Amino acid sequence: ALSEKISNSTGIVKSLNNIGMHYCDDRQFEKAEEYFNRSYTLSQAIGNKQLQSRCLNFIGALHQALANYPQSIDYYLKSIAIREDLGDSLGIGMVYGNLGYVYQNMGEFDNADKYISRALAISTALKDTLAVIANHINLGLLYVHKDPERAMSHYQAGLTLAEKTGDLERIAILLGN
Repeated sequence: ALSEKISNSTGIVKSLNNIGMHYCDDRQFEKAEEYFNRSYTLSQAIGNKQLQSRCLNFIGALHQALANYPQSIDYYLKSIAIREDLGDSLGIGMVYGNLGYVYQNMGEFDNADKYISRALAISTALKDTLAVIANHINLGLLYVHKDPERAMSHYQAGLTLAEKTGDLERIAILLGN
């Protein structure tokens, strides 16, 4: 590949991740994991912490898709640790949301609430409107059966923001809930 010819290790890491994502989309999970692991190994070799964290997040998402929840949690927590060292609040919030979703799938609603609420707090502090809306949707989905009034409160908060920003896709999602 061109990245290899010009010794662009960062480009190679990103390309390996893209190939891994393609294999995930194609449900070829063993191949995806192979590419994500190659990417992670190279990102370690070049000492790029941001890329290491991203690779760990991809591997966590892969294990999440396979319902290997303990492994998924482990990779997500490793990703968070790196992002904390880097001061990457946006990335931490994103991974907290991922962890919340894993815990929701495991039926651990208290942990799911804890992580999605942390994600919401971070996205609110960073004024990341799309993430705030997404986190309100996720909390609404979490509570739809357990506490419908709380779910509705999150849906309404997300809808208000989506309407302010003209986000038609999220408006449609929220009105469907």
